[in-house]
Amino acid sequence: MAANLIDKDNKVVVNSPETAKALEYVKGLYENFVPGTASWNDSSNNKAFLAGQLHLTVNGISIYVTAKKENPQIAEDMNHAHLPAGVDGKTKELNLGFRSWSSTSRSSPRRARPSPPSCLTRTSSIPGSKPRKAICRRSSSALVKNRSGRADPKNTPFRDVAETSQTPAGIGQMGENAAAAIADFVVVDMFANYCTGREDVKTAMASAERSAKRIFR
Repeated sequence: MAANLIDKDNKVVVNSPETAKALEYVKGLYENFVPGTASWNDSSNNKAFLAGQLHLTVNGISIYVTAKKENPQIAEDMNHAHLPAGVDGKTKELNLGFRSWSSTSRSSPRRARPSPPSCLTRTSSIPGSKPRKAICRRSSSALVKNRSGRADPKNTPFRDVAETSQTPAGIGQMGENAAAAIADFVVVDMFANYCTGREDVKTAMASAERSAKRIFR
């Protein structure tokens, strides 16, 4: 059984034996992290990776994009992969979603407008279109046949995120509360508080439970 913040009915279930096991596992990883990771900002792992201080990170494609410009040797040696499956046999990836599609075609100016449906329909798969830095990923599995994203084989995992991603609600029901839990770092802070020694296992889970219950009411 996997650990979750909420169940399928949005009931808070974070305070569980499964969460405790996850906390213990991550603390073991944290003890081998580069010093100071608990105070990193969004760009710190990119900088550390490109400086050769670490060789594995959970991140988007931004490190690769930067490496190709600033450190081609690292770019040539590195690669991307999906996260390994958890105890329930499923991956737990969370990828950013943008509700827009734009085209450089001057004959189709309407395509440049923000348009949620355009990212979800097969007709949006324009043959020959090429995302400049491969940061925009397809939100629908119907679009994976688009040739863009195949030009560089190292981009392939990002092409396939529609098959592996979860919503911020996980197994629960998506809504503003799920987004708020992400924005408030409820789960992240729970792991950080335990791994850095600020709280023990029970206190870290209880703190996350209180925060989550204020959001999921």
